[in-house]
Amino acid sequence: MGRDVARALCRGGRGGDPSATTRAADDRSVPLQFLAARKVDRRQFLAGLVATGGLLALRCRDGGAKTIDVRGGAVARENALPGDNGWHIAERPALEGEIAAYCGQASVQPGETVDLHVSTRDDGARFDADVYRMGWYGGAGGRLVKSYKDNEGQAQGRWDALRSLEECHACSVEPDTFLIECNWKRSLQIKTGGDWAPGYYIVKLHEVKSDTYAYAIFVVRDDDATSPIIVQASTNTWQAYNVWGDASLYGSFGANRRYSEKERRAYRVSYDRPYDPTLNNQPMYGAGEFFRWEYNFVRWAESQGYDMTYTTNVDVHLRGEVLQRHRLFVSLGHDEYWTKQQYDAVEAARDAGVNLAFFSGNEVYWQSRLEDATKDGKARVLTCYKDASLDPLARERPQEATVLFSAPPVNRPQSMLTGLKYGSNATPEYQAWRPANVDHWIFKDTEITEGDSFPGIVGYEYDHMTTPDRRPEGLVPVGASPVDGFLGSDTAASSIYKAESGAAVFNAGTFAWSWGLDDWGHEERGAFADARLRKLTANIIERLSQPRTVPVPE
Repeated sequence: MGRDVARALCRGGRGGDPSATTRAADDRSVPLQFLAARKVDRRQFLAGLVATGGLLALRCRDGGAKTIDVRGGAVARENALPGDNGWHIAERPALEGEIAAYCGQASVQPGETVDLHVSTRDDGARFDADVYRMGWYGGAGGRLVKSYKDNEGQAQGRWDALRSLEECHACSVEPDTFLIECNWKRSLQIKTGGDWAPGYYIVKLHEVKSDTYAYAIFVVRDDDATSPIIVQASTNTWQAYNVWGDASLYGSFGANRRYSEKERRAYRVSYDRPYDPTLNNQPMYGAGEFFRWEYNFVRWAESQGYDMTYTTNVDVHLRGEVLQRHRLFVSLGHDEYWTKQQYDAVEAARDAGVNLAFFSGNEVYWQSRLEDATKDGKARVLTCYKDASLDPLARERPQEATVLFSAPPVNRPQSMLTGLKYGSNATPEYQAWRPANVDHWIFKDTEITEGDSFPGIVGYEYDHMTTPDRRPEGLVPVGASPVDGFLGSDTAASSIYKAESGAAVFNAGTFAWSWGLDDWGHEERGAFADARLRKLTANIIERLSQPRTVPVPE
């Protein structure tokens, strides 16, 4: 194999599609196109490599610094297994309360139990529950890991926008804050296996009589993992927009069944309720916002075999010290609602040398609190008054007031952590991303040049530059995209900077960055995945996942 080819493969290959490159057991880089020519099945090959340790760290030279390959581990082994696409709701979704569910835990560790709370329209209705881990799996997108067939349902309550809450006898409603907690009885206990890989897990529910389907969602995390990369699910934002039961942090339905924004919004929302099946006006069928912007990243990153683990907003709030076991913290999609404890944890990780990558937009915007459920459950209520004068704890605990991070009395701009500030909504919702400073190292071998344009990547909300006094020192714009939106003509930004600790912080500044990596699920918008954006993202991930002894270039 030629020296130039070997060097390119050591950097992770060109493009970024699942057939790019992998590592051979004898420490030589082997293009998977070569394997195809030899008629070797990719999954069998990967499984064999894992079994023989072939995906262990490989050292190679890059600019004089020794780097390691960041592929392998539990996620790579998991994706070598055969998947299936039965997780997809291609049938009739449950939109009228036929079946709905929520998980009693945002996440669990392998071997722990998930409490599944299910309500069917009728007592005694039969339902099935199939548990899938979501990933790449050769393009299948998921793998069935457990099934619970022919379960007896209970009518514990239902909701839809036209009829409000019905027969939810255990539900509690806090009239002053519009907090709605279901308090449903547990229907199933999902016992996870000790060998379950970290990741997003979907429970696909089937109500047999009506032949309708819905999802519930949870994350398997591993607090003991030392994988290079830890990926955070934006579960707080999913709940902030969740109107199930009649109210979200943005508005509510009144007796007239007309949704009113802002004037009668909730100040507190609960994790103890299903997700609205059409969350934020999108058909998510109970999976939060996972399928909208996070799943695309997961599919692509797992196709690359990156050594990753997963967490949630709730877990970073509760046990943020875990971040310092890793080299790169990743935020995905729409990551708007954080707590003070989250900000503290991520800032402390950065200051300890952990790199950050915000493949997200409108991130770290509203300071919120995670509070305990009324009856039982730690950190199950997301509280955000959005106004210090309304927040009953603002006077007593001003640094936890639920206002914009940048606003008094908090005065802690998101931009000092992430590099950018929130801009606005884009109109139309998705517009083109354009690069800046293409001589920066993140563009190495991408073939991206000044003036290139990547449609569909900026939106539907975006970040932009803030005033110099609220920027980290040395901030470099790496994206500058003319955009039209609620602010009129503006420039959406992407950026990178190096903190005093040596940690690098990249910010894509848009929800839809993952659409440049994978085209699943937004077919009505268009196909935006591009090998150049995949390579750019791979450059960021692979460089920022290196040991702290390997400095990030300027």
